[in-house]
Amino acid sequence: MRQTLPKSNILRGYKRFSRVLHEGSSLSGENLLCFVAPSVEANNRNIVVGFSVPKKIIPLAVHRNAIRRLIREAVRKHIHELEDALKINNKKVDVVLMIKNNRLTRDREISVDAIEDDWLIFQREIEKMI
Repeated sequence: MRQTLPKSNILRGYKRFSRVLHEGSSLSGENLLCFVAPSVEANNRNIVVGFSVPKKIIPLAVHRNAIRRLIREAVRKHIHELEDALKINNKKVDVVLMIKNNRLTRDREISVDAIEDDWLIFQREIEKMI
């Protein structure tokens, strides 16, 4: 099986992002915040993930994009496990991952392993929610 993150798995659009941020339940990790809401869109994917790195926390676009790539890579590695669990329960969710304001993110010393640890914790919590 190909381990890619298709574009259809990426959350896009202001309305969908704000709906997840305002109506979804939140989970907090060491480096990430996770917002989860049931999907209202009729799409063929069980999970759609959005990524947010606020300009207020990371002012330079180059650094924001680098952190966004790290988050996307961590999600790409493990999204298929969560997608299988959601498919079994016939559920669809929208997820927004947002970087937290802490020392590691300000100094840009964050690693894909640290982000991956947070994502794995979020994955277990999302599976409990369904």
